[in-house]
Amino acid sequence: MRGGKRVGAGRKCTEDSKRIRVPLGVLDKVERIIEEYKRETEAKKAAFEKRDGNQIPVLTKEEVNILQSVMLDYGYAKSKTQARKLTNTPQNCKAVFLEIVQQLSDKQYERLNDIAELYKV
Repeated sequence: MRGGKRVGAGRKCTEDSKRIRVPLGVLDKVERIIEEYKRETEAKKAAFEKRDGNQIPVLTKEEVNILQSVMLDYGYAKSKTQARKLTNTPQNCKAVFLEIVQQLSDKQYERLNDIAELYKV
């Protein structure tokens, strides 16, 4: 038996879609909007790592450096090497961040605002 319809075959749907007719005059604009939407969606997916069924934000190098400097400034790490070891994975970064946030004052916390938005704190 060859070909034909098979259960589970074909491209997997990432989200629901709907067919519409578009006037040819605006087709290129609609295609650009769709491409931009796809790029944004891919960028958002790339910024997260899936662990144990949870989506964990992946910090940029700059954000990790800020977190490490806060750790050093306020005594949560004794050296840069220790700070690097404590922030070597996205999961570790989140755990360290959540632990540090509980003990920082408002003024100290200001440096971590951007990271806090990622972790929805």
